[in-house]
Amino acid sequence: MRRTAAFLAATLISLLAAKPVFSAPAVPGVGDRLPLSLTNKFGDVLANPAVAQILSDGLVLQRGTTAMKVKYEDLPSDISKKYRPMAAGLLKKEEKQGAANAAYFAYTGHIQAEQSQQLAAQQAEQNEQAADRADVPSSDSLKYLALVIPNQNWKLTILDLGFSKWAAENNTNQFVLRGLPGPNGFNLALFVDRPVNNIPGNDPAYNFYWLNMGNTSLIDAESVKVQRRDNFIKVSYTAQNQLQVNYFFAYQGKWVDLHLWKSPSEPGDEKWFAAFDNALAYGQ
Repeated sequence: MRRTAAFLAATLISLLAAKPVFSAPAVPGVGDRLPLSLTNKFGDVLANPAVAQILSDGLVLQRGTTAMKVKYEDLPSDISKKYRPMAAGLLKKEEKQGAANAAYFAYTGHIQAEQSQQLAAQQAEQNEQAADRADVPSSDSLKYLALVIPNQNWKLTILDLGFSKWAAENNTNQFVLRGLPGPNGFNLALFVDRPVNNIPGNDPAYNFYWLNMGNTSLIDAESVKVQRRDNFIKVSYTAQNQLQVNYFFAYQGKWVDLHLWKSPSEPGDEKWFAAFDNALAYGQ
C-alpha cells in the first residue's frame, strides 16, 4: 500500500512539476511548420503547428497562443527521425550548468544573509494578519528567502517552509529551482521561462502552464480555485489528497510558475499556505 502511494505521489510530482523548455528562435528547426492536425485536452485544434521547442523527449508545438507538447513516439516517424537528433546534445548542455549553479547558490546565500532581518521586519505585520497566531509561529520566528533569478535584475521573496536542500537547472531559456522537503513536508518548484509569444500580461503564462497540467485526472476538479490578483494569478487545488498552489505571472520578459505543495497534507496546513501567500513578492 505504501509503495502504491509513493508511486502515485511520484507520478503526480512528475506531471505537475514538469515544464517545457523554450528555445531561442535561432535554434535550427524551431519555427518549422509541420503538416499535422492535433487536438489538445481542451479540444483546441492545432492545424499545421509550428515547432516552438525541441526537447530531448518530444516537441513543443504552437499555433497562435495555444501550445502543447508531443512526445517523439507519438509523432509520425519521418518527423520524429528529423527532430530527435537535434535534441541529442541537450543533456550535455545541462551538465555544464553545474558550475554556474554553484555560483548561483553562493550569491543567493549572500543576498539572503544580508536581507533576512530586513525582510522579517517588513513582512511581520502582513503575516500576522494572514495566519492564525495560535497555529502559525509569530512573525519574529518566521524566515524568508530571497531567490535571485540568474541573469535578471530581480528576485523572488518567499517564506522559508523548512526546505531541506535546493537543486537548480539553468540554461539560456529556462531557470528551474526546486526546494526539497524537510520535516514539514513542503515542496517547491520555480520555473522561469522564455515566453512563446509576445502577448502582455499574466494570462498568457497562466494559460500555457495550466494547459499543460490543469486537465490531469490526478487533480480534483471540484477543488480548483482561481484567484486573479494584481501581481499574479493563483490556482489552488487538491491532487491525490495533497494541498497544492501555483502562482503564474509575467515579469521582465519572463514567464514564471511557482508551485508549492505539501506531502502529506495535514489539518492546519491551510494556515501555512496563507502565510506563504502573504509573504510572496517579487521585484528588484
